[in-house]
Amino acid sequence: MSEISGAIRERESLCLRLTLSNEVPIRAALLFAEGIFDSECYTVHPNGKESAELNVNFCPAKNVFAELFIKVFAGYSIERQLRVFEVNQVLPRFVTFVQIDQSIAQQKPPECFVSFRLQSRIDQLRLWICENFVFVDEEKLQNEPSLVSESEGNDGGKKLQLYFFCTRNQEMLYINWDLNSGEFQFRHNDIQNVTDLIQSMCANMNVRELRSRAHFPYILANVKNIVESMDERYQVNERLSSEMVERINFVRECVVRAEDMLVIRDFSDARKLYGRLTILNKELIGQKTVRMAARKELLDGLKLLNVSIDQFARLRVGEPSYSLIKECRKAIANDNLEALPKLFEFGV
Repeated sequence: MSEISGAIRERESLCLRLTLSNEVPIRAALLFAEGIFDSECYTVHPNGKESAELNVNFCPAKNVFAELFIKVFAGYSIERQLRVFEVNQVLPRFVTFVQIDQSIAQQKPPECFVSFRLQSRIDQLRLWICENFVFVDEEKLQNEPSLVSESEGNDGGKKLQLYFFCTRNQEMLYINWDLNSGEFQFRHNDIQNVTDLIQSMCANMNVRELRSRAHFPYILANVKNIVESMDERYQVNERLSSEMVERINFVRECVVRAEDMLVIRDFSDARKLYGRLTILNKELIGQKTVRMAARKELLDGLKLLNVSIDQFARLRVGEPSYSLIKECRKAIANDNLEALPKLFEFGV
């Protein structure tokens, strides 16, 4: 009753095809799944000519394993009651990745990659692919090495190569594995997808410790810019704080002097002092706004660093992951932020 397919053209997503064998027109469809849709369910009402076939386009926002619960309401427009059909569709974790040919993949090669050594059997990788990717011919993957481009390398060794297209972000994914040396590489520009791939693969293959090199030039350049500007932001924040303290002390002095002028009934000088207080108050408000903006930039920079630490730590498994987090925290505590980009890329 249901079939799922993927499209690799831009701005297209997954297509769930619903068909009824008795040719009864489909009036509506409800899709329920946890972590797939923004709201609780996804509703589709077909417009136009009545048909027993309905195509539902959607794109999961995250790489999660989910079970799709589908309710189809069918019946002719002249009928007052509709028939309800229910069916379940299992969505593998990486359902948004569609396997493609090498010629298509080379049109937009990824710049970012994660490389590491993987000493496992090729059957384990094939099993992981069959369980977590949907647009792969399992029978051919098991029986025909040519499907995965298992070819002789320049050094005479065998290399396994897979090419996918992500319908969610329109990016290519290369999976390269030198079967002799064990050198493994994910090439993809989305770091979140790569972290999910590594964590899923290592959990499936029971890999308890993994060291890797992570090359994401855009993220590393952003981290370097934050690190270089962090000292300046700290200095600006301290300078604004000290200036505000000085103005607050001046305000207190003006208030005391104005009250003294009122006691001796010197209203002229009291009026001047209160006028000065009004000006100081406006300056304090403006300075407070500037200080809050500078503080927000500082906190946003620290937040981005923490997110990057978590992402790059998930590109490792086991002790290398924990050690990376520990060393990054230590670098931040010791004001050694210049060490972060190197730690992110090469690990500990």
